[in-house]
Amino acid sequence: MFSRKGIDIMSTTEPIRDIQKLLDFKNYYLNVKPNLRNYTIIILGLNTALRISDILNLTCDDIYLDGYVREHITVREQKTGKENRILLNREAKSALANYRRELVKTELYRSGNPYLFPSPRKAYAPVSRSQVYRMITAAAEAVGIEGHISCHSLRKTFGYHAWKQGSDPVVIMVIFNHSSKTADKNIFEKIKKRAKVLKTPHRYIRCKQRDATIYTNCCISFIISHIRILITYRILKPTYGPLSPSSGSHSCAVYPCFLYDN
Repeated sequence: MFSRKGIDIMSTTEPIRDIQKLLDFKNYYLNVKPNLRNYTIIILGLNTALRISDILNLTCDDIYLDGYVREHITVREQKTGKENRILLNREAKSALANYRRELVKTELYRSGNPYLFPSPRKAYAPVSRSQVYRMITAAAEAVGIEGHISCHSLRKTFGYHAWKQGSDPVVIMVIFNHSSKTADKNIFEKIKKRAKVLKTPHRYIRCKQRDATIYTNCCISFIISHIRILITYRILKPTYGPLSPSSGSHSCAVYPCFLYDN
């Protein structure tokens, strides 16, 4: 996703780090400028770590069963095709329950639009990402949050506060449905900026002692990460829910609310 100047704004998106501003942001559409749809989108983003495209693609049947909020929701990610089975926490369930009471009264719902957040302009379509972006940036500006805040900030904020509160990075990686190969690639890209790779038959790396130490440490980190991933997927299956490396699905019994659940 690019801005008008051609800058990749997805890579520059920042999480909301300040706790008080995060709470003000979260409650902006509840207390300051009431809008249950906007509030529920923010709560889902902060508490599930789903990408905004997956949140907007949710239908009412995905969330509700016989008029009640489901305990778990199953989401197939549009970007990766992987399946997530997510255990909703108290705050997410409360927001969704309150939102439904308002949603069923609207003409959009009665007209048969199946989406959880129906578009006010297009039939049988969800609200647009650009509209959600404007909603999120308006709330961020109103509560005084600096930096580039966008839809992806909700997901990044989940990861940031999970990490700050001591959650295992491997567990966060599983929740985000990131693969270890992606993590390896990102680390190697940073290493390549610090060392020159010689195109010799043995592909030796010429670098300073400091760079050699960084490379060694990263290799050790790779080994440790793979061991921890195997433990997470294979041994701790009862703790983290039915994880399936082949399908990428997991039951999010580890989806905490970290900061948000009361």
